[in-house]
Amino acid sequence: MIPPPLRKLIPCLVLGGCALAATQMEAQAKDQPTPSVSSVKPGILTQSSLESTFTNPPTSVRPWLYWYWMNGNVTPEGLKADLESMQRSGIGGAMAFDIGIGPAGTVRPRSPQWFSALGGALKQAERLGLNVGFNCPGWANSGGPWITPELSMQELAWSETVVEGGRKLQIELAQPNARLGFYRDIAVFAFPTPLHDEISLRTAQTTVVDASGAILPDGGKLFDHDSETVAKLPGTFELHTAAPIPARSISIRAAHESRDFKANLEAWDKSLEAFVPVVELKSLPSGLNDRPSTGSATFAPVTSDRFRLSFTTGYGEKKVKATQVHLQELNIYGGFRVQRWTNKVGFGTGAVKPDDKDPQPKSEETIAPEKVVQLTGRMNAAGRLTWNAPAGRWTIVRLGHIPTGANAEPLPTGMQALEVDKLSREACDIFYDGMMKPILKSVGPEVAKKGHLQLSR
Repeated sequence: MIPPPLRKLIPCLVLGGCALAATQMEAQAKDQPTPSVSSVKPGILTQSSLESTFTNPPTSVRPWLYWYWMNGNVTPEGLKADLESMQRSGIGGAMAFDIGIGPAGTVRPRSPQWFSALGGALKQAERLGLNVGFNCPGWANSGGPWITPELSMQELAWSETVVEGGRKLQIELAQPNARLGFYRDIAVFAFPTPLHDEISLRTAQTTVVDASGAILPDGGKLFDHDSETVAKLPGTFELHTAAPIPARSISIRAAHESRDFKANLEAWDKSLEAFVPVVELKSLPSGLNDRPSTGSATFAPVTSDRFRLSFTTGYGEKKVKATQVHLQELNIYGGFRVQRWTNKVGFGTGAVKPDDKDPQPKSEETIAPEKVVQLTGRMNAAGRLTWNAPAGRWTIVRLGHIPTGANAEPLPTGMQALEVDKLSREACDIFYDGMMKPILKSVGPEVAKKGHLQLSR
């Protein structure tokens, strides 16, 4: 299947999992000589039949392997040779992957030529008594070109509006930025604004400068409410606000180029005329190979109008003091945040373990559940909210969801395949239909019924 120039890219075939269980062997007992009823208790194999089944297992319990179709470099002759080699080696089946490794070949995945090669491979598998399964494009995540943004994996997105109550409000709530052109509302709710929670770098007229004090024009992208814009900044830079602000927590979203980072936050102390350490935070893995990473931390209250961030990037032995960082969002909040909240809401997959040393909130920094007001029905389709707000300062949250933007990978050249939303029955049904129906139609019902075709993911 794989031309000689590409074979050296794969030093070995990775074996799939193999289960050899007595119950499975028993199910295949018809393949072996039947022992005398008088010498065997029901449901138990004799020693001789067990040894025979172990040394010559039926196809159903033989190991499978991963069968990489390398970026369109497939031929009928190559597929036939691969399958014959598997059969000679005692392999029971193969899981085929279209992956984007190596130069692009002439057989584009899911093209007429690809379906023809697939049909030929299945006929060869039937002749050889092998099973063949098919993974969606790539080997990581589950997706395909037929998965649209609304059917892809989703993450939460929200906007916050702080208002003074004691009056009837008729206001437009900012819609969180869409991603890949898609956004859907989930809910609107409000709560009394906790202490200093209305204060952040986004509300404090913040300027981003380098070590010499020169303004960095890209710094504005950190506060534009758009998580897709990327600010290219020096590895150390400062954040200046128009007036001193209380600071209690920080969050950073780094682009893929800087996804492994550690950041040290310092605040200017006027009495010492020097920067003093505030907190160190590290990126937490997103679980998505091609996506950004986030980091967040809460710290003891500090007030200043100058903050400095210094970054190291890289992982393990490749970790170095950064000369440049690629950041999508950065904010310092006056209000308390749950420690490592960015992971708790699903922006990362790293474990978040409680720590007795984590900062704890004061009562005035918390949100009392019984004081949360549900406002979903009071916002119209255009985002206009009508509400008789009680007296006091209120934070109104417009909560929705957007695609994560994650693709299956590594994808064949020229293919895009968004990851399907595993929490949506409709999306999973469409994913299966898009993956399997064209294959079943191509190979025909007779081949499909013979059990030599399976699906992964």
